[in-house]
Amino acid sequence: MKKIKLCLLQGNSFYSHVFKQNLHNLGYSDVSLFKNASAMLENLNNPPDVIIYDFDVDCFGGEEIVKSLRIAFPDAYLLFGCFLEESYLIPKFLQCGAANSFIKDQHEMKSVENLLENISREKIQAEEKFRVNVSQNKALNVL
Repeated sequence: MKKIKLCLLQGNSFYSHVFKQNLHNLGYSDVSLFKNASAMLENLNNPPDVIIYDFDVDCFGGEEIVKSLRIAFPDAYLLFGCFLEESYLIPKFLQCGAANSFIKDQHEMKSVENLLENISREKIQAEEKFRVNVSQNKALNVL
């Protein structure tokens, strides 16, 4: 299993359960589902590594939701999903703090899988860099 804590912010219950099952099939076991941002903000004790935000949750306040999620979870990667006809929104959401985006179509799970693999690699590299820095600092303190 892959060690990333995922939160799926999706308004459609059926779609969110299918999406969650697809994530489980990809090896992600720590997936939480939320129908709206306030429920997510109220019910999370541990911050997520990745938030997958579906524009359909609230198409009128989406930019504000992204901003509030960035404030609440500054270290989380926020992935924004929308349909092709909504893709004009992607630059706005990237400016508001989304890390990346994907188009909701027949290839969306492959896109999400690629994004999550890149995030996993970045996370592993950051952890390795941190360990090296800690080891170097310990060595300097010994001298």
